[in-house]
Amino acid sequence: MNSILYKVFVCLFYGLCSFGLSFINKWIFAFYDFKFPFILLLLQFVFNAGFSVTYGAFVDNGPKAIWKVPKLTLDGCKSCLIISCTFLSNVSFGVISLTKVSIPVFLAIRRMVTILIYIVDLTYLGKPWKILEFLGVVLITVGGILSAANDFYADYFGYFLVMMNNAATVLHFNLCKSLSQKKPELDAGAQTFYMSLLSIPVLLCLCLFAEDTNSYELFDRAKPFYISLFITTVMGCLLTFSQALCINVNSPIATSVTGNCKDILATIVGLLVFPDVLITPWLLIGLAASLSGAIIYSYSKLLDELQKSSKVK
Repeated sequence: MNSILYKVFVCLFYGLCSFGLSFINKWIFAFYDFKFPFILLLLQFVFNAGFSVTYGAFVDNGPKAIWKVPKLTLDGCKSCLIISCTFLSNVSFGVISLTKVSIPVFLAIRRMVTILIYIVDLTYLGKPWKILEFLGVVLITVGGILSAANDFYADYFGYFLVMMNNAATVLHFNLCKSLSQKKPELDAGAQTFYMSLLSIPVLLCLCLFAEDTNSYELFDRAKPFYISLFITTVMGCLLTFSQALCINVNSPIATSVTGNCKDILATIVGLLVFPDVLITPWLLIGLAASLSGAIIYSYSKLLDELQKSSKVK
């Protein structure tokens, strides 16, 4: 049962970190008109790398440590280069696609990540087909589409970009899981450290060439803005680590389902806090379907874990 509780805790940890970062970023975008995602990512990854080095210098880095900071090696850089590329591709496609489609449509198509990972599990990884898992995944996907039923329009290039975002997510999640299995020393903490370090030069270039640096106005803001900026850097660090931890401890599809639950919660909070989120019947039906799917899938995985633990006993 301890193993089950730990896996549930990791999912909750990732979900809360993801929700917290989404909320604070939305807050910065909406109330401070600071719509520059690449500089936010750069600040987060600089903080990631700096925190990892500092943490490793002062905190026990033994085998029982949850956040283990590796020694910087060329082999580690080579091993984590591919997941750094897939992460940056994932982020870049996400940022670009949001300029082409509305947020409801973006979130609707993004929920297809779960069914794409499920297809990969069945076909490429050869995992067994289970009716409850299948039903849960389908409900999550259908619910996402229904929630944005009033917002779809014929921007096929925008849809293509979001699907590329989905493909990058599926690839990134599976590569992170595969890397931790092949090289156990490259766990969540190590992946966070190397991804941050390797992504900083690329993000710096994206800030210089893809965003208007003159519009940042980083040195002429009110104190609450800097507090929000600090919170988003810390939350970004925690999200990168918690996502890698959830992928390694659980699975890519469990991480995706957790992300869907976060999106549902974020939508509900958005209805209450942000004025640009409108309530429609399709939105409510879609949220209910997605939430039902997440519950069914989680119940199916809980049954699997209970069966495994009973066999061990």
